[in-house]
Amino acid sequence: SLFEFRRSNKFHQLVLHVLATHNSDDDEEAVKKSFDAMDKNNDGMITFQELAIALKDVQSDKLREIFDAIDDNNDGKLSLKELQMAYQQRRVLQKEERLWEAFTYLDCKHDMSLTLSEIKEAILKNPETKNLVREEEV
Repeated sequence: SLFEFRRSNKFHQLVLHVLATHNSDDDEEAVKKSFDAMDKNNDGMITFQELAIALKDVQSDKLREIFDAIDDNNDGKLSLKELQMAYQQRRVLQKEERLWEAFTYLDCKHDMSLTLSEIKEAILKNPETKNLVREEEV
């Protein structure tokens, strides 16, 4: 239902907020540096126009979509916290994509479940992983 979606979306935002506040110093510095470079008038917010200047190679309609997705509170400006949350979201999605790729590689029967024999088969058929273990270790 719509209520459940809103509740799960709020939970998702809360998780991203927590993750964004626990970025590594390098991540935090990189996001802050990008933010400062885009914030041309140094008001602590990024407008759509400032984002458009920074991402001039992105089509206008796609840029609007990106901006609106990051603008969590719909105030028409992006805060550092919103940019940090977007960065964290991208990192989470990248991890999910890598996990999905690994899962689908291991799921030899394509039945959306993994068995020990499928994992063993996948390890032993891959030349890169086959040499890492002996067959009796798998």
